[in-house]
Amino acid sequence: MKRLFTILGLILAIHLLYGTVPLCAGEGEPSSSNVTQEKDSVAIKKAVETYLQCFVGRDINSMMDQVSKNYTIKSDNSVTTYDEFRADIESQLERMIDISISDLNIEEPNISNDKASIQVKFNFKAQNLNTLSYINEVRRMRFFFIKEG
Repeated sequence: MKRLFTILGLILAIHLLYGTVPLCAGEGEPSSSNVTQEKDSVAIKKAVETYLQCFVGRDINSMMDQVSKNYTIKSDNSVTTYDEFRADIESQLERMIDISISDLNIEEPNISNDKASIQVKFNFKAQNLNTLSYINEVRRMRFFFIKEG
């Protein structure tokens, strides 16, 4: 039986304001523990790369294809649904031009049973249309996954 990873959360350390993002991370087939873990690692890295490439390419539909349709996150006294998350991403993309990511560094995922996490670091550049200011900063993101099915 194939397994599907879904990100439980995405924590952005600097200014992205995404909140929490569950993503589909790919499929892995059951087999020996080491082979399965290696396949899971590759799938997780691919999901992160695809997600970031879609953001840079302003491809909201492909980006949201990575997000679980069951996405709901609770923080403080509010709940964010899939549709609200999509609207937030669209709003961010409307406010930014010339988005680029360089020096992408994806660490090896930490996989334990049905859970995983991965740290990502990259240089982020864009221009904010509201303030006409340029963003040029190092961003760090941590993704959390849980295995479904």
